[in-house]
Amino acid sequence: MTPLRQRMHDAMLQRGFAARTQESYIDAIARMAYIRNAMAARTLGIGQFYYARKAYVAAVNRANEVIEHYQGAPAVIDALVLAIQSYQKFGLNDMAAQENAALQKTY
Repeated sequence: MTPLRQRMHDAMLQRGFAARTQESYIDAIARMAYIRNAMAARTLGIGQFYYARKAYVAAVNRANEVIEHYQGAPAVIDALVLAIQSYQKFGLNDMAAQENAALQKTY
């Protein structure tokens, strides 16, 4: 169990939540994480579609949407890579270097 989840569990025990309520709450959090990941993957897929069609501005916009709105999702790493590739296609190597630095720093 992660430290954050342990603190959440301890807080629910301290407040006197029933075991069923605790399980439901933890299950709801897991479902929300699944939905976040699915939405991020879908948005990234759209960005990859645009990249394949050589619509690099649209691909960067979708990649940035994933990066900004779906933090913590596994698709963020691929979104950073997509943004780097799109910026390189534009010839915006300084922007690609910034994204690459963020990728190296964070992941």
